[in-house]
Amino acid sequence: MCSKGGLTAGQSAGIGFGLDAFGALAGFGQQRRDVARQNRAIARQNQLAINAYNTKNRNAELAWRNDKLDSDREVDLKWRETRDAISEAQIQARETMGKSAIAQQQILTKMINAGAGREQTGRRSGRGSIAELGSQYAASAARAAFSKDSAILFQDKAGRNLSSFAAGKYVEYITGRPSPAAPPILQGMKKGPSFFNTALNIASSGFNRYKQWNDQRPDNPYNKNR
Repeated sequence: MCSKGGLTAGQSAGIGFGLDAFGALAGFGQQRRDVARQNRAIARQNQLAINAYNTKNRNAELAWRNDKLDSDREVDLKWRETRDAISEAQIQARETMGKSAIAQQQILTKMINAGAGREQTGRRSGRGSIAELGSQYAASAARAAFSKDSAILFQDKAGRNLSSFAAGKYVEYITGRPSPAAPPILQGMKKGPSFFNTALNIASSGFNRYKQWNDQRPDNPYNKNR
């Protein structure tokens, strides 16, 4: 029963059910907005972690490439120094051989003159002088040969040192290539609320409101079972 001017049982139950359903739907919507806000914050944090990871790898790659440029400059400088040193050694060798050639010509002239004087003064005369000149001639030839061989050996040694230096720099370049760091562990997105649970709440509210209406409705004199 209901008082005069009041709500009937059906109206009261209907309004109650409507409020319950509205509250459940409003709560569902609020949960969705909360989850969306949290997921946006998670997405920002994940993106920051990804950006930091990419920046770190990019900086490492840039530093490695800069080291390669420095290494190339060092090899080029070493090659120029080696080239200049070999050129200097070759110049010195040519100067030594040139001086030795002039000295040999002078010694040979003295030997010829000494031989001519020996013929004029007798066989024994000038023998010691010729022997000494011959020794000087041989020593001058030896100096020229040694200078040439030394230049060749220096060029070979310098070339091998340059090759070893360049190979070492290349090994540093290959082995120094940075490997990507372990990727960051990203936060997982939160799962949104299930509408199925909301529907169950609405259905449960409907059943409760039905029971409320059924308990409050007027007695039916024709219904003996109530």
